[in-house]
Amino acid sequence: MLIKFFQFLAALAFIGAINSQDCTSQDGTFGFFLWDSCYSINNTTMIERPNEQLTGSIPTEIGYFTNLVVLNLSSNELSGLIPNEIGYLTNLNYLYLDGNNL
Repeated sequence: MLIKFFQFLAALAFIGAINSQDCTSQDGTFGFFLWDSCYSINNTTMIERPNEQLTGSIPTEIGYFTNLVVLNLSSNELSGLIPNEIGYLTNLNYLYLDGNNL
């Protein structure tokens, strides 16, 4: 399981580099763009984006953010399946996805 996790992170880093979706977050650490905002992969513990009319699906890159404690994407216009990569968020205590089309 741990090997698959590291393979997943390596693959996401490669894909992110190809798509130029990586960024430097405000704290100066490597980050990744989610919904036009740059989040630190290592230091982000909360992503709270309720009621922002976010559309599309939850990106698989959400699995990068293994230090997340809170993920609040409630009351948006997100659709599709909840990605399996949410399972990599082992520190997640609060998950709010209500009010979407998931």
